[in-house]
Amino acid sequence: MSMNAKQTLLNWLASGDIDRVLRGIDFVNDREGIKSDDVLVTQTSRFHMLQSSKAKGIVSDAEFLVELARIREAVLILVNGLGDHWDAVGLESVQPGNKSFGIPSTPGASTWRRGLMYAVLALLLVALMYIWLRNDSLQLTVYVQDSMGKPIPELQNTGHVIVRFDNDLRDPVIGENGRTNLGEIPAKFRGEEIDIVLLAVGYEVLHPGQKYTMNGKAVYLQVQRDQSLGLIQGIVKDRSGDQFLKGALVMIDQDTTTLTDHLGRFRLVLPPDKQRETYALTIRKEGFKVKSEYYKPKSGAIEIRLEK
Repeated sequence: MSMNAKQTLLNWLASGDIDRVLRGIDFVNDREGIKSDDVLVTQTSRFHMLQSSKAKGIVSDAEFLVELARIREAVLILVNGLGDHWDAVGLESVQPGNKSFGIPSTPGASTWRRGLMYAVLALLLVALMYIWLRNDSLQLTVYVQDSMGKPIPELQNTGHVIVRFDNDLRDPVIGENGRTNLGEIPAKFRGEEIDIVLLAVGYEVLHPGQKYTMNGKAVYLQVQRDQSLGLIQGIVKDRSGDQFLKGALVMIDQDTTTLTDHLGRFRLVLPPDKQRETYALTIRKEGFKVKSEYYKPKSGAIEIRLEK
């Protein structure tokens, strides 16, 4: 089976003939009616400049090999972007280039010497890829869920997660399906443990103090209703404030009641399905006028005074 254009160019690249590969890509693009993109033009110019600089002694051998490895990596991406179905017809007309890449050869240069140069290039390419991966920024995806692993609709676009990376404090909003994305995290945090804090009215983290490892995997942050929205507390007095009213009936939203104790105090915690940010309180005490008040649970204990 004859090789396609991509396979042919990859073989040329493996042999070290970058010049021929660049011209081959241009040939294939022209044959397929595709305008050569800026990347091909840039890499071709970059390669020729490197050849010229090496010939003039402007760059050292080490600098030359590092830059050549970078160009080879960019050319490899270009080759892999070609269509798999494109055949190699006509590519034989593209003549081989100068494989010495500006490194002068001597009459006694041998195959093993060229092989050594290619081995050095390969090692440099691997090293560059390793450095690139180590320096690449990290991503973190956090899913905010209830204890059953389901997203909480009321937290969408209202709640936040807070994560600190040294002096960089992030507080993205919780998005659709409880998902939050954090990007451009310095690579030095790879493998490190981090804290994730929830900022959402009426909710708290199910496992406070738990650490999460930056290992590339998504974090599932389980949360639950806290007691802050369900806690209703206060004290009932007469108009002067001198007398605590025992046995006053406190009705919450017309469906829950409690009585004040001997010091006029009342306190109760509503179940999650009845919790909200504001409650309507109605207070009744024989011999006093009925009084209504709005109560916000996070405001603390409320003092209510009744008139006769």
